[in-house]
Amino acid sequence: MESAHISKLFSILEATSGKLEGRSLAELAAEIGLAKSTAHRLLQSLCSLGYMVNTGNGIYKQTPLFRQLASGFDDRRLVDLAAASMTRLRDAFDETVNLAVMRMERVVYLSVLPSSRPITRTVHSNMSDPALSTALGRAIIAFQSRDRQQYVIRKVVLEKRTPYTVVDTDQLEAILDQVRRDGCAIEENQTDLGVMCIAAPVFDAESVVAAISMACPIARMDPTKTQASLAMIREISLDLSEQLGFHTVGSPA
Repeated sequence: MESAHISKLFSILEATSGKLEGRSLAELAAEIGLAKSTAHRLLQSLCSLGYMVNTGNGIYKQTPLFRQLASGFDDRRLVDLAAASMTRLRDAFDETVNLAVMRMERVVYLSVLPSSRPITRTVHSNMSDPALSTALGRAIIAFQSRDRQQYVIRKVVLEKRTPYTVVDTDQLEAILDQVRRDGCAIEENQTDLGVMCIAAPVFDAESVVAAISMACPIARMDPTKTQASLAMIREISLDLSEQLGFHTVGSPA
């Protein structure tokens, strides 16, 4: 039974591969030989996991996440493209700079440029953190589909990393709405006590693919430094997005 379910999921992925315009529920059900209700249920599962997106009117298409998972090439490209800008940001403030992507419900650090000064916890490439407690994760999730957001918020066990970590689902929805409006995420004391993180999303031509952040002890931040670092992070994330094919005209989501 389980193998049949997996087979049907892969049949949907195969049937939507390379179809940039997407395919309708009716087309997929007919081609694969499934009842529409079964096809819809499988598609919803794939949307919740972030591998498919409902673009409206019953049209579904794959997200870049599946291609990234299959090749791994995009991760290397991201690191290479971001290297010079990350170094510039780190050198400007002498604070730790991170580049991360989302894998399932966690953010995975692709590149970390550490500060020369102490910080509560040192992270390194390939480490991961729960997405919803981090500015990096929030910057990514806020620009994913509503199906994906609801899955992460309501279906995943939320980890309370510190006494201040928000785990209330309604509060998290409000936080993500604010991040989407602001175009950036700011988090304090929710992943590590005494640490502040500012993050902005990175897009390719289709969707959000990563986030860049600066992390530092709260004691080393003040309003002037916060605004200056936020402006630079936004600039760098936009520049990297444009290199990946993102166009500023229109919605990034």
